[in-house]
Amino acid sequence: MSATGSGEKAPSDWIASCKARIMELGAGLEEVLARLDVLIRWGQEMGAAAALGQRLLVIGNGGSAAQADHFAAEMVGRFRRARAAISAIHLQAQVPTITALANDLDFQRASARALRAHGRPGDILLCLSTSGSSRNIVAAAREGQAMGVRTYALTGMDESPLTKVVDDCLAFEAGDVASIQELHLVAIHVLCDAIEATVTTVDRA
Repeated sequence: MSATGSGEKAPSDWIASCKARIMELGAGLEEVLARLDVLIRWGQEMGAAAALGQRLLVIGNGGSAAQADHFAAEMVGRFRRARAAISAIHLQAQVPTITALANDLDFQRASARALRAHGRPGDILLCLSTSGSSRNIVAAAREGQAMGVRTYALTGMDESPLTKVVDDCLAFEAGDVASIQELHLVAIHVLCDAIEATVTTVDRA
């Protein structure tokens, strides 16, 4: 049986589309490489903040929420190096909390409310948004600015509402959302590496 499960070959246009997207990812990775200095600086600043006991906060919707979970898990656990645990919170990970806030307030304000609960001056908020226009993410970034929380964003658009309300932003443009998210994952792993290289205290637990 073929990979399509029907004994027929996949349509040639679908195969061509897959090849084109892989080629696009290659070009996108070149862009990530070109902005490596910014990602390393972010990671070093996050690592320095974590070493001082500050929190790393992260937020995203949909697939970006899954990546936010991944980033937080790597920080609380470890990515590649043995080191002390880092406080990292995905602000939308607690389903009962975020749905209660969305119901009692509204979804656009829920993330900002969660940030108000967990964020402190000197913390760092990483915003993940492929469009850069998700209103709840923009609202959380604005809240962070008002609270003295440093705000960084990974997006897929150079010009977006989110880019205007964060301290720094990297936009990796690609043809579709999936490709942008894949580039964001590479960027997140660079951040994890840079954070761990900065936090030198080893935790043997």
